[in-house]
Amino acid sequence: MNSIAGYFKRSEVKIARILIILIFLALIRTIAEMFHLQDERSDLHYQQMRMCILGALTAAIGLFILALLSFWRKHSIIILLGIVTLLLLVLIKEVLS
Repeated sequence: MNSIAGYFKRSEVKIARILIILIFLALIRTIAEMFHLQDERSDLHYQQMRMCILGALTAAIGLFILALLSFWRKHSIIILLGIVTLLLLVLIKEVLS
């Protein structure tokens, strides 16, 4: 029984780390998209950049919270908030695009 609990604990840590990396990559991708849009069009307005700005803020705040929780080894909460953050990023993209 003890080895099974240890296995799930290790899996929980790996999943939490993978989610943190995915959200960090989403943040980089969102910021890069702003520069890509700026290169494509010279007459960008706030409304056109709103999706990128909200996505970057959501990813940055989520990543900050996940990093703080990782200091206290709250991996189950990291997994929950990581999934919520990714769903919010998809929702922002679908609603605002």
